Amino acid sequence: MLQLIGKDFILLKTIHSTNDYLLRLPESDKHEGLVVRAEEQTAGKGRLGRRWVSEKGKGLWFSILVRQWQPAAENYLLVFLSAVAVAKGVQKITGCNPEIKWPNDILLNRRKFSGILLEKRDNSGSNPFLVVGIGLNVYHSGQDFTDDYGKYATSIFLECGTYFDREMLFSLILEILDVYYQLYKQGKKSQILQEYISMGHFWGEEVRISQGKVTFTGRAVRLDEQGGLVIQQENQTKTVYAGDLILKEWFEHA
Repeated sequence: MLQLIGKDFILLKTIHSTNDYLLRLPESDKHEGLVVRAEEQTAGKGRLGRRWVSEKGKGLWFSILVRQWQPAAENYLLVFLSAVAVAKGVQKITGCNPEIKWPNDILLNRRKFSGILLEKRDNSGSNPFLVVGIGLNVYHSGQDFTDDYGKYATSIFLECGTYFDREMLFSLILEILDVYYQLYKQGKKSQILQEYISMGHFWGEEVRISQGKVTFTGRAVRLDEQGGLVIQQENQTKTVYAGDLILKEWFEHA
């Protein structure tokens, strides 16, 4: 089977945001699997409108146009499979062992180097287009992370201590993404969830969940079948479908 993800590819020098580029693309120019990558983003973003440092030549910043082939309630699978692809690609290229932090962050040595952002424009049809944005800090140094974001941010170079060909990593991530996207299209939800769970190393740990002005702590015990994080508290469990998971060492030293 020919690879779908990245079959059509656009490379840009500088852009506001690769996600915004695809979201604003005319319908006639949209193709499933289209990838847009920029060497630099002037307004890179993460979840909840957070800023993402996207400097020229230091990372991989790209977005993928996909279709919603499963019910909208399972769109989280697109985030999960993307996180798995990034983690597996980095692992194969560097020999380091990335960890996935629910719902959309990828860590090395408990610090974030990559994130996923899923966005959608209102459009009709049974399988509308969605955009998966992926950012990886590759060659950043410690001086690149100077604000509050930098407390928990890192790069592959800082954690693995080696330079490598970004293009090889980029190509490998797209190859792995294509495999898992085909599983998604085929409805093989359990296989995606199993891979995602196996790469999350915070199970059984005390964590803090932040949902806007509401925060609470508990022990992360498992995912439910809809991608929700089950938190065990003293006398009850809570299942969280949206929010931030904050590792214990992060909130203890905040």
